[in-house]
Amino acid sequence: MNTNLQTLISMQQTLQSLQVLQLVGQTITVNCNTAALSNATGNSALSPSPATVAITNSSGQVVLTGTISLSAGNQTYAWNGKGNNGLTYPDGNYTLSINATGANGQAVTVTTEVQGKVTGVDVSKSPPQITVSGQSYPLSAIESIN
Repeated sequence: MNTNLQTLISMQQTLQSLQVLQLVGQTITVNCNTAALSNATGNSALSPSPATVAITNSSGQVVLTGTISLSAGNQTYAWNGKGNNGLTYPDGNYTLSINATGANGQAVTVTTEVQGKVTGVDVSKSPPQITVSGQSYPLSAIESIN
C-alpha cells in the first residue's frame, strides 16, 4: 500500500511540474518585495504615491531612500536604478521596503508585488519554482497570471 501511495504522489508531482511549464513566457504578478534590476537607464520612473521608500542590494546595503505619496488602492513604483549617490547600480536583485503612515499617524501596511515574464521553471524543487527576471519564486507567491 505504501509503495502504491508513493507512486501516486510521484505521479502527482510529475503532473504538477508539467503543468507549471505552461507558465514560461507568461506575464505574472508575484507577492514579493525583491526583484531584479536589469538594464537600468537612470531615467526617473517613479509614480505617485505619503511614505518612505528604501531599496537595498543583495548585501543589505541601502542604495536609495526617498519619499513618495500613496493613495488607497494599487500603486506602481518603478525604480530607475539610480541611488542616492547619483550612480546607476548594476544589474542584480534589490529589495524594496515601504513604510507608510495614515492620516491618524498610525503605521499603514503596504504589500509589495513584482510583475514580470516567467523565463524558467525549476522542476527539481518540490514544489517547482518559477524564474522571473533571474529571481526564483515559489508557486505559492503567484498572485495572478496577466
